[in-house]
Amino acid sequence: MSRKNWWCALVCVSITCLMVSETAADETDQFLLPERESFTDLGPYFDLLHYIVLDRIVEETNERVERAQHIGSERRRRSTIERLLSPDRLANRARHFFGQGWVVARAVESALYSDIAERVYPDQLIIYTHDNWIYTNTHFVLDPRRVMYNFRGPTIKVHGVFFGIDKIGHGYDLGHMYFRAYRNGLARGLSEEQAMARTIDIFSSGPISERGLIGAVGTGVISNADNASNYLGMKFYLNMTEPVMLKGEKQPPLLVRIGDYLALNQHVRPESGFMAPFYSDHLNEALNPCTYERAMREEICRRLNENRKQILAFYTDEYGQVRTPECFESIYKELSTYYGEDYGHLGIDPVATIANCCFPEFEQ
Repeated sequence: MSRKNWWCALVCVSITCLMVSETAADETDQFLLPERESFTDLGPYFDLLHYIVLDRIVEETNERVERAQHIGSERRRRSTIERLLSPDRLANRARHFFGQGWVVARAVESALYSDIAERVYPDQLIIYTHDNWIYTNTHFVLDPRRVMYNFRGPTIKVHGVFFGIDKIGHGYDLGHMYFRAYRNGLARGLSEEQAMARTIDIFSSGPISERGLIGAVGTGVISNADNASNYLGMKFYLNMTEPVMLKGEKQPPLLVRIGDYLALNQHVRPESGFMAPFYSDHLNEALNPCTYERAMREEICRRLNENRKQILAFYTDEYGQVRTPECFESIYKELSTYYGEDYGHLGIDPVATIANCCFPEFEQ
């Protein structure tokens, strides 16, 4: 079987798992990782996964449009076709296909640990987790939130970016909530800027936010990388039908309308790298670190300093040189916006960064 066919089989395993998997939300650790060169880049796998989803949406939509063409009433026919091709419906179809965020994350994790994945990537490191991680013993023994840390989100590498597998679920799940809130704002007459600002405010400080139930309350962790993943997930849903800015450049829509029908845009092809613009170091919780409860931060910072040699060896610069604390601090500040766009970064004390934990003498 060719490598492309193996990838297809691996994606099929993921899709099957979407329907049957159950788990809780994961926490993740990008600080304590093995050698950087040992990771295999899963960019082609994620390109193919998204290609299959988008292609299925196009096929399904066009079949429904074809049936709608036989509606006798011109007004009803046009109304039906416009509804089928609307940005909201197409985004909802993608969200429906992927399902609940935690299901997506666990499905991909199961697929990457499968025998098929081993055949696609023989003797290669494609997914990584371990017992020695930064959240060990960060909560009092009777704290019920300790249960959440039994679910450890593995790290993967996609298009050169290292991030926790939980970010997949955040993107599809919370990203769709962002999308709906933004579209509702537009429907209410808000400008694009006002609708976006309102959306970011709701999901960075509201009940269902990193400051609320899914962050500070549930785990004691406010994850800036989670907020970035949510924001990029929203951009994915928007980009299905309109251009969006990714990494500071305008990207064409993933889907295009041709008359009354839908088609994949020219750049949306398997193994084309069309999903690469959606991945950046904003998703990496070591480079874009979290805010912790003070007691948690003290223990985590101690663990980071204890393992500083391993961390600094992993995050060397492009020339293989150890970065200075000033360099890490500069990266952290750069990632506090998405190429100048506010995504809801909550860079409030106490943040545990490589700069201030691995270099305790460093003064910001």
